[in-house]
Amino acid sequence: MKNTFFILILFSFGCFSSHEKENGLGGFDISNDGLHFIYSFYSKDSSSIFITDLEGKNVRKIVTSKDGYHFYIPKFSIDCKKILFIKSKSEDYFNNTICISNPDGSGIEILFNIESQIITDATFSHDGKLIYFLGADEYDHGSPLGHDMPHSFNIYKTNLITKQESKITNWERCY
Repeated sequence: MKNTFFILILFSFGCFSSHEKENGLGGFDISNDGLHFIYSFYSKDSSSIFITDLEGKNVRKIVTSKDGYHFYIPKFSIDCKKILFIKSKSEDYFNNTICISNPDGSGIEILFNIESQIITDATFSHDGKLIYFLGADEYDHGSPLGHDMPHSFNIYKTNLITKQESKITNWERCY
C-alpha cells in the first residue's frame, strides 16, 4: 500500500519546480522512520505543506501560504524532529528563504535569506548540523530554443549553529 500511495502522488501531480507550472507538487520527502510522507502542493497564488502517513490517511496541513509566498521542497531531518523547506515570493525567483520547523508546522524559524540566487533544493546533513542547498545564479532561457529556467548551479553548505555559509562547488555555466 505504501508504494501505491507514493506512485499515485507522483503521477497525479508530477515532480517539478514551483516556478514552472500553475499548480502541482512542490516536492516531497519520506521520513527516515518510514512512517510519514511530507509534501508541498501549490497553485499559482499560494502553496501549503502537508503531512500524512504512508497509507495516505490522516492528511494534515502544517504550513499555510500567506501573502503570496510559496513553500516547497520540504525535507525531514534524519531524526524526524524537524522539517526544512524553502519559502519564496511568487515571481520573485531571486529572493528565497530557507526555513525550519517542527513536523507539526509549529515553531517556524527563518534560517537565512538568500537574495541573489534561486534555491532549488535543500537538505539536512546526516549529523543534522549542516544544511546543504543548491543555488542557481541565473534565470533565463539559456539558448535561443530554450525556455526560462535556473542556470549556473552551485552547492553550498550552512552550519546551523554558526550560520556560516560556504560554497562547495564553483561551476561555470555550461550548455
